[in-house]
Amino acid sequence: MSDEVGATLVEVDAGGVKMKIGPNINTGASIGPNGVEAKVGGVGLKVGKEIGFSTPLGESYL
Repeated sequence: MSDEVGATLVEVDAGGVKMKIGPNINTGASIGPNGVEAKVGGVGLKVGKEIGFSTPLGESYL
C-alpha cells in the first residue's frame, strides 16, 4: 500500500550511489525479496539490497 505525490527534478546514479532530488510526500511500506522500505510524508528508510533514506526534498541510496 502506498500513496505517491512528487516530482523528480534531478536523478543521479554514479559509483553505486543513487540520488533523486525533488519534492515528494510519499507514504507507504513494502516488504519483498529486495528488502524493506517505509515512508511517511516523504521521510523514510530503505534496508536490503539497497540502503538509504528519504526526505521531503530528495532520496539517497547505496
